[in-house]
Amino acid sequence: MITAISRSCGWSDGLAADSPIPSVQALKRFLAKIRHCSEDIASAVHEVAREDAVEKAKILGLPDNSEGSLLLPNKAACLIADGSFWSAASSHLPKSTFVDKQTGEIRNRRVDPDAHYHSPYDEKNTRSREKTSEADEKYAGPGYKFVVSLLSSNTFSNERIVLDVLPLLKQVDDRNSEPDLLFKSASWIKKELPEIDGLIYDKAIRGVNVNRVWELGYTPIIPLFENKKPVLMRRMKRGKVQFDVYADGSPALQTAPGVFRKIKPLSLKFRRHKRDAKLVPYGRYMITAEIDCDPRLHGHVFDIRLDKSASGVPLGEYLRAVDPTSHEFLELYHARPEIESLFNNMKGTAQERRRRCRHYGYRLNWLDRINQMLRRNQMALMNFQKRSGLSPG
Repeated sequence: MITAISRSCGWSDGLAADSPIPSVQALKRFLAKIRHCSEDIASAVHEVAREDAVEKAKILGLPDNSEGSLLLPNKAACLIADGSFWSAASSHLPKSTFVDKQTGEIRNRRVDPDAHYHSPYDEKNTRSREKTSEADEKYAGPGYKFVVSLLSSNTFSNERIVLDVLPLLKQVDDRNSEPDLLFKSASWIKKELPEIDGLIYDKAIRGVNVNRVWELGYTPIIPLFENKKPVLMRRMKRGKVQFDVYADGSPALQTAPGVFRKIKPLSLKFRRHKRDAKLVPYGRYMITAEIDCDPRLHGHVFDIRLDKSASGVPLGEYLRAVDPTSHEFLELYHARPEIESLFNNMKGTAQERRRRCRHYGYRLNWLDRINQMLRRNQMALMNFQKRSGLSPG
């Protein structure tokens, strides 16, 4: 791995030797260069770690879509992604000072210039507003946010592969938000591992971004925002019988005022749009005899587009291929605590004295996360080899 990183950075002072074990002097020179790294070096290390993760995933036989389907993918063929917050090395706010006990001078405390400040205090160190949300309590103080993409094994939790780690930079704009980092990662992963069928993510993603998930060819395993009333999605007809299809978590029929019955999902498929080559999702549904509607509709099978409707309703806010409250959907979405367990492990156990970043500046902290990604993937490979009898011990 050191050899690959050194070659990608263009270093030729003995670090890129073909020896499997570098010398102590080579390691010292390597660490010195990494510690004073630039943006190009951090990006080069990131690309090497990505390639290594994809290679190990293929060795482990991931993604595994031998079971499941596009409608309900196998968990081992789903990408689990989320963002998490790491506290900065210094907990002090900008422009905070202290008195030097020896000289009596008032000095500025050391703060992390690249860290985010999720604090209810302004730069004058005065309270500007009350804490109004759980996020303010959780993220009070400086830190860094990273978006991590994980590929899970279906059975063996110690054989999970971390595919990508991306930092959320301090200058947040339209091109550097958490959803944009997610799609930057998910788009690259889809090109390298096209067999991945589903994307599991939390509620912090709006309907327009759910449509972007569909366009990449993933099935979004993402819960709906709460308090969303059913909306009319499409008006259809079978023979002389006309009926309305509503978006109520999944396609549904209104059988009485305020009463909606879910339609049974059968399959899901993607069609490529002729003009812009985007993937368009279509679900196949059947009206069963359990639904109290016109009996002439029982057994009727029809296809419906899931990313948008003719009326312009943003279906990403109201609709999933499978009802998000169903047992099948929750069985997949509950794989998300796997990435929460990963975050807890990467941040350290509760017994450790500090659960903070070790460095100042986002590049070194990004390299720390990449280092954890490399080590965890190597351990996943070793566990797989040991379980498969491919390695002794």
